[in-house]
Parts: sequence; C-alpha cells; structure tokens
Amino acid sequence: MNRWLCVVALGIALLTGEESGWRFPLNQAVFYQYTLAQTVAWRSSDDALSYRSTMTWTFALRATAHNGPQATVNATVLHVEATLDGPAAQVRVDSRNEHAADDPVYGHLLGLAGVTLTLTVDQPTGQVSTVTGGEELITRLNARHPAAVPGEPPPFDAALRALY
Repeated sequence: MNRWLCVVALGIALLTGEESGWRFPLNQAVFYQYTLAQTVAWRSSDDALSYRSTMTWTFALRATAHNGPQATVNATVLHVEATLDGPAAQVRVDSRNEHAADDPVYGHLLGLAGVTLTLTVDQPTGQVSTVTGGEELITRLNARHPAAVPGEPPPFDAALRALY
C-alpha cells in the first residue's frame, strides 16, 4: 500500500517542472498514469526463472483549497491494471473488468479504483503533511479479506489502519 502513496507523491511531483516548487491550480483536474514494473529472476537447481510484474494506476489530482503555501489536493484513483508474467503465470487484472477482483494475486488492487484520498501539500517543497480518506480503502480491502472467525477483526485491518 505504500506504493500507492508513492504514486500519489510522484503525481504531485509531475505537476510542475519548476525548481521553485509545486503549484496546484484550484479546481483543475490533472490526469496522470504511473506504471511500476519489476522483474525478478533467479536460478533454482537447473531452472532459470524470471517473472515480470507491472502495476499501472491512472489518477487525477485536483486542488480544492489554498492556504498560503499549503494546498488541499484530492487524489482520485481512476483505473488500476496489473500483470504478472512468468513460467506458468499469466495474470491480468483491470478495474474496468468486474470479474478481475476474483484474482488471488492482484484482485485486492482493484479496491483502489474510485478511492479519493485528500492530501495537504506544502507547495514550495511538495511535502505531504496529512493524508485523509483512507477509511473507504480500509473498508474495501477488509471486505475482500474478511475475518475467518465471526466477531474477529479482518486479518489486514490493523495494518491498514496503521497505514491510513
């Protein structure tokens, strides 16, 4: 989940190319697509194994308020797509496909689509001081991974609450 926050931070960084910092125009949505790719390869016995995974997020950033150098920015995930390619593994999930959530590897990522987090950003430095709105994400992911025993908390609830 920390990767999601990195994606948001990268999107913020893309809003300007100026050395003097970031400037968020009020009520103007800026759309971004970010892809994270990773290749892992190793040898085991006489087998050479290689897997490549990609995760692509499309999101919008929109400043809703300015308070001096601080900007309140809504970061909304519009679309999530993920792949895993390797020996005996061909996984593709896309948040535009309602059946993709059944995937045991990447299905949980689809819970990000449609979530809006609200960030407080210092425009001169780009530093994010607060993030709110994670409750919707926690609710979605807890629904995907419910408690095994009724009355118990979902298995990832504590970790999600610590992150969001």
